[in-house]
Amino acid sequence: MQHRPVGTVTFLFTDMEGSSRAWDSYPSETRAALQRHDEIVAREVEAHNGAIILERGEGDSVFAVFTRGSDAVAAAFELQRAFQKEPWPTHVPVRVRTAIHTGEAGADYRGPHVNRTARIRAIGHGEQILVSGVTAGIVRGTPPENAALIDLGQHRVRDVAETEHVFQLRHPELREEFPPLKSLSNFRQNLPVQLTSFIGRERERETVRSLINDHRVVTLIGSGGCGKTRLAIQVGADLLEQFPDGVRFVDLASLSDPSLVLDGIATAVEVKLEQGDAKDDALVRRLEGTKTLIILDNCEHLVRACAEAVSVLLRTGEHVRVCLLQAANRLVCRAKVRGVCRRSRCLMERKVWKRLARARRSSSLSIEQPQHGKDLRSAQEMPKRSSISVARSKACRLQSSWARRV
Repeated sequence: MQHRPVGTVTFLFTDMEGSSRAWDSYPSETRAALQRHDEIVAREVEAHNGAIILERGEGDSVFAVFTRGSDAVAAAFELQRAFQKEPWPTHVPVRVRTAIHTGEAGADYRGPHVNRTARIRAIGHGEQILVSGVTAGIVRGTPPENAALIDLGQHRVRDVAETEHVFQLRHPELREEFPPLKSLSNFRQNLPVQLTSFIGRERERETVRSLINDHRVVTLIGSGGCGKTRLAIQVGADLLEQFPDGVRFVDLASLSDPSLVLDGIATAVEVKLEQGDAKDDALVRRLEGTKTLIILDNCEHLVRACAEAVSVLLRTGEHVRVCLLQAANRLVCRAKVRGVCRRSRCLMERKVWKRLARARRSSSLSIEQPQHGKDLRSAQEMPKRSSISVARSKACRLQSSWARRV
């Protein structure tokens, strides 16, 4: 049985670039390639005194731990050499990205250092070996022969408040040139820095991502404090590669003058207004033909102005997406509503959805029931949209969600 080190350990995480597409197009060849991939990984990790934590890996990813950082770096180097020499199937080129980081770990191998290693891996490219600043400091004098650590600078990675100093392992036998790292620092975005990791809520993330892919305007509605903003920021970070022209966050909480909504958006997307320019025309010129996601937070007190702003943004083209976040404090839950929201459970009340949908013929889900017709004013004033409503809770998880195109 492999020795599984605890305490201060070095993590080695890998995954295969493009494996989902390979499975869809060439399942039999991909299965054979991954079986050979697993054999090579097991051989090299064992040869360098490491242990593979099978219960923490998923799909084609590898979760390995080492007592010594130098062993992890040597194993990563030998893995890439072996992958390059292997005669892979023509349609399934195996390109594996690798991340190495050193930190504390218990027997369950969970915690912030595990998360950091995964985030470093996520910014890399196939055939690239990335090493954290901590590990680089430990192994600087003991890399494999003829190998060197190349400083790639400080990078913001998702779900980590501090920037990470990242290095790349270079060797004459390894590929050296890669595109820029896929870190937050290298994307056009102004997403607020989050001081805590985003844990769970995978279903909501997938639902919102799907809605943004399928609809030009998506609205998240829910009582204040239920997590709309945190969810939207995380989804924005998830979609950075999909929106190369920018993911822009606009917080409207401090605005009281509706005429300033377009100014806030213009500032976020870096529109330069010239004398005599109409703000709406300048926005359209700036965003027309781009792939941009704009997140408007705290729309509830500026509903009409936000609706007008969305109308302007929709003139920019089909690849510009808008996500609005609106509190629904005026919608009061009654005892008859069957929806129950807790940290891990949220059952949707379809009867309430129908009532909201009739108000504006828009798709929405809610477990909050209006007391009377005037409480639906905000829904009536918003433009037609796909909408997902979230109820008050410390953290709300949607068990079922769906949308229809209006």
